[in-house]
Amino acid sequence: WTPTCPRMAAAGASGGDGPKLPFHDEETFKAWMSAGNKNSKKATAVDDFAEPTKEELDLMASVRPLLSKENQSVDDQSLNRFIRGYGMLHFREAEDRVERTAIITNLALDWMRDTDFVNLPDKTLPKREEWSRIWPTCVSGLTDDKRLVWFATAPGDIKKYTLEEVGLFHAQDLACLHRAKRENAEREKRQWTGLHHMVIIDAGWADGPGIDRGLLKYIKQALIHKSGANTTQHFQPDALSRAFVVNVSFVYRALFSFAKLFMEATTAAKYNLFGSDYLSALAEAGIPREAIPMYLGGVAPNPHGLRQNLKVERGHKEVLTCVIGSWRDVDTFDWRASFPKGVECNITIELGDKTVSGKGATQLPIGPGSNDKAVITFHNETGHSVHVDFWASVIKVNATATPDSDAAAAPAADGNAAPAAAE
Repeated sequence: WTPTCPRMAAAGASGGDGPKLPFHDEETFKAWMSAGNKNSKKATAVDDFAEPTKEELDLMASVRPLLSKENQSVDDQSLNRFIRGYGMLHFREAEDRVERTAIITNLALDWMRDTDFVNLPDKTLPKREEWSRIWPTCVSGLTDDKRLVWFATAPGDIKKYTLEEVGLFHAQDLACLHRAKRENAEREKRQWTGLHHMVIIDAGWADGPGIDRGLLKYIKQALIHKSGANTTQHFQPDALSRAFVVNVSFVYRALFSFAKLFMEATTAAKYNLFGSDYLSALAEAGIPREAIPMYLGGVAPNPHGLRQNLKVERGHKEVLTCVIGSWRDVDTFDWRASFPKGVECNITIELGDKTVSGKGATQLPIGPGSNDKAVITFHNETGHSVHVDFWASVIKVNATATPDSDAAAAPAADGNAAPAAAE
């Protein structure tokens, strides 16, 4: 491989195997990325709501023929993510930016084909339901300008899974987010613009031993491709607008400084850390309460698998509101609750024209395109305060899944996936 790379151009033009990789592990990949970015550090990202410029369209026309035969049919919207993330930003000032952009694009598209990326959201992976409880996530809502908000907790004890399992779950997570963004673009009649997403991460949520450097390293290992690239940062470019990490403790701030060592500088700069006073900052960023899960002070459904705890004082009544959102592709409001032994309080759930008792487990149907609210009332008539553990999420029970094993199919959660805070 040389900077002009005539061999790569010839392979692409003849429909051969595409660009040859000039790297083979994490160290050589980092060196290659750095070499292409030396004169591009002052380049600024393209506005997410800007239509493609002539320069972008010309770059797309130059890169496409250099891709392998299998990848040359990539749609314009997907290809332009790589043009904006690499050709217009990371490699902007590199003399060989066309070749470099073609190399990383081809590698990412090969990975997507190898993982069956397009169909991954429809597959039932072994242990997926358990994973959803250990690392709850979802598409939690829409920003004021109709972009997706992706929510995730801090990870639980994911070391119980192999690196291969974590990597596969993560690929499915990215695929769920990718599909949701495509569907949102179609709803909003956008081809090129408004495709970035916002991220909310709750650092205060804990399940298992807690997050530490060892866990961060494990996640990083699971996301490294055999070529040395990171399947989140490098295979999903021009995707993240801003990320908000909330309920951040002093210890977590120190850990985040460590985590930034694994990120590209442009990605790390998009992260904002907050303590418990975060709702006003989210509102200023264009994230309304309808896009924030209930347990964080919003009115959006909680992620599938996340248990919320509520203390209801004796003789008191607590009322929570959950706004479904007509844009969600769901058909069921999923409710489950548990109490300490021998102590209960009365719970009613009102959804549309239905009113039911919510003790135990209840599933209520949601009409297509429904913008109903679920109003949940806890009434404690006992002589003691009561702690209620519950989850209130929305799912698609009638989703068609393609099992990858003999594991039992579970209801498909609304964008139920792990953090995809790509670059």
